[in-house]
Amino acid sequence: MVLILVGYGEVLSLLLAFLVFATDIEIVLSQCNGTPLTLTAGPRMASFTSPGYPTSYANNLLCTWLLDSGSDGQLIMVYSEHYDMNCAYGDSLNVYNGNTTSSTSLSGSLCGVNLVSNQFVSTGRYILVTFTSDSATAGQGFKMSYISYKDSSGTGCTSEQTISVTSSVQYLTTQNFPASYNSNSKCRWVLSAPGTGSVIHVELLWRDIENDATCDYDTIEIYSGSYKCENTFLLKDCSELVSINSGTLTFNSSTSNTMLVTFKSDGSYNKHGFILTYYADIVTTTTTVTTTTITTTASTVASNVSDSSRSSSSIVEKTEVNIPMMIGSAAAGAAAAISIISIVLAVKRFSLPRKSKKGLRTVQPLVQLPARPAPYPSPPDSLHFV
Repeated sequence: MVLILVGYGEVLSLLLAFLVFATDIEIVLSQCNGTPLTLTAGPRMASFTSPGYPTSYANNLLCTWLLDSGSDGQLIMVYSEHYDMNCAYGDSLNVYNGNTTSSTSLSGSLCGVNLVSNQFVSTGRYILVTFTSDSATAGQGFKMSYISYKDSSGTGCTSEQTISVTSSVQYLTTQNFPASYNSNSKCRWVLSAPGTGSVIHVELLWRDIENDATCDYDTIEIYSGSYKCENTFLLKDCSELVSINSGTLTFNSSTSNTMLVTFKSDGSYNKHGFILTYYADIVTTTTTVTTTTITTTASTVASNVSDSSRSSSSIVEKTEVNIPMMIGSAAAGAAAAISIISIVLAVKRFSLPRKSKKGLRTVQPLVQLPARPAPYPSPPDSLHFV
């Protein structure tokens, strides 16, 4: 009986030790032991949660996440998709503009229940997020998403910009991304790939645009081709703060090797804009030119000539001639000569004075004869003598 009790005691001890060990594993994996978990922020949205979300977090936690854009001056945007923390017992969430808790807090101490997203944008490459819980009642915890990329809007918001598309992935954003875009923006980018058969692929990774039912205020539009046409229309969108669960939108320029992206905003209520990626399937046409070369080879043959007086070496040149080629050249030359002679004879014929036809004579008018004198008077019927 004692052995049985001892056995149960050992089992209980082992179970208690396992629970402690399992708790330690959870804390380590959740980076809630005071050591920050570094997350790289990039152009594709990612997220992290408190331990146990969305069921419940544990007590007495101190969790830290360090978001790094990887480049000085490249900003990070982080926002809470949902949080549920008990304010009365000291549970809280903080977002810092830097890599230490001594940096400026962007959020203040967040707690309570909130289904509305709060956006926070850094002024540098780091954001530090901390979460603490006490020993009393716990809530569901939180879920936060983050994204980062440099402003790659270029000059498209001052005048139309043509961007060369290659097979490598490139990015396009609104002005100031991930900070808020400018008021009264009129941006226009033409994506152009070499080769008339090339196809451009565009993926809209994330957008946060002032939302209304008809997209009359702020909007992004995408067309297949370099100008707006209802037959090449692909997208008109004004989605507000798309979640990581919403997925991405993809398009391709199936009718052209160009695509048009436009963005406009009104004078108020500016959001964070969009980020999209693009690349092309390049199709090139190769033209092969074949050149035929006709070569005439001359070889020199030495022959020894001897006579009764002396012996010497004379050089005889031998030329190999392409007979068909010579006949063709001669025929071409004869045809050219006949043409020239015909032209000369035609010119000579038309330049000489024309002769009268045989059998015709030119009749000159005769000099007019003088008028005939008056006739003599008739003789009298009888003679008269004086």
